[in-house]
Amino acid sequence: MRDKLDWHVQSAIDAGQPKEHGFVHIACFLHWLALRGWLEPGIFSVAERKRIADGTIALDELIALTDEQLVAEMATTEGAGFGEARYDAYLEAWGAAFADVPTYAVPWDAGTRARADSLLDELYETWKSEGGLKPAVDEGVSYHAHPEVEHLVPDRIGDQLLAVGSFSATGFGLAGRNPLVAGLDLATVAVAHAGHRFGRTSRDSLSIDVLVIPGRTADELRSAGGGMPAWSVEPAGTRTVDGIDVGVGRVTEWWMAWWFRDERLAQVMARTRSGALALVAPTDATMTALATVVPAAEEPAPDDEPPEWSDDRPEMHVAPDLEAMLPGLGGRGQVVWSFEVPGDSPQLAPGVAGAELATANCSVGVFLSILRVRGLDAAAMAPMIDRSFDIPPKARRSQRTIGDRDVSWFEGRGLITAIWVRDDLLCTVNGYAGEAVVLEAIDQMP
Repeated sequence: MRDKLDWHVQSAIDAGQPKEHGFVHIACFLHWLALRGWLEPGIFSVAERKRIADGTIALDELIALTDEQLVAEMATTEGAGFGEARYDAYLEAWGAAFADVPTYAVPWDAGTRARADSLLDELYETWKSEGGLKPAVDEGVSYHAHPEVEHLVPDRIGDQLLAVGSFSATGFGLAGRNPLVAGLDLATVAVAHAGHRFGRTSRDSLSIDVLVIPGRTADELRSAGGGMPAWSVEPAGTRTVDGIDVGVGRVTEWWMAWWFRDERLAQVMARTRSGALALVAPTDATMTALATVVPAAEEPAPDDEPPEWSDDRPEMHVAPDLEAMLPGLGGRGQVVWSFEVPGDSPQLAPGVAGAELATANCSVGVFLSILRVRGLDAAAMAPMIDRSFDIPPKARRSQRTIGDRDVSWFEGRGLITAIWVRDDLLCTVNGYAGEAVVLEAIDQMP
């Protein structure tokens, strides 16, 4: 669920309407969330939620309050789940409901809000009658390099659907020196993944991964890593659940649980706010639920067609020179990709035909990216800072001089995002790992 005023401004102007009218449909969605008590208290104060709900807030004030955008983090779990599932349907219903009004001429008034409330109520009731399943939102790339192992992870937890995929350990950030896979060809280590909102910007995330490590018994895996899945985990004790020894620890802002079986390492990572996810390690209920994820090693895999491609496919490495500019942060594992960004992407300025983007998810809890638009200079690249997907809602913004870089620095809800321009490059570092790690990454980038 994401919408921004900036995506509608030009269309509103072309229709002869004030640019703020491009936000009316977003404002009405926020109003409906407020009526139901589904605006996130960590973002909106009691007074702000009341004024949005009763409609007394002015449209321009609401635009400023929300940084001109709607994102899932602005809603509680129920509101965000509905929005992720039905926001596109809401936009279609909006067009039909206001077909009698000229384009972008719908005013922010009580009549508009009442019509929007009615159609949203109907969409919500339909959604609930169909099971109210919350769609999975996975910020990674769609991958199915090893479909034969995907049955090892669940496709839902309760009413929360999970995005399921698979890849080889070469795309999992596992260094060859990791003792769990020492001496193995990483291409033979398959990883099954299921996740929800697993990415760099969300505070409500869940990732379930099962590594299939051929030829290693549970005792060998446990002994090789000293009972740990990776060096970067800060241990926080163990639990025994259904006869399984489950380790619990933390990796930066993530809680993590893991256990070993023959040829299997299963690990679950969760990051949450205010108990928004039912699965928050470590609790007995969590461990009981998670310990059932991995079937016995001898369970036969379904007969799947062999994969047609792998995570090393060429379209995910279109700019190796950009990838080389992303630091390894002291050799710590990371997943690096580069791909083409189409010209209609909202993160690009109008008129830009396309770009190349290199990204790295680092195990230390930061995300790095470099966006290149060939032919543009720094002055032309600078406006795209404000179009970044990585700026948290209601973030505090400041300018910092770091080395010879003029860095736009954003902080909000524990997330730090640093963005700067170098010639035809837009460089970004963001994550919850803390200022020191962010500065370390900046120092090693262009």
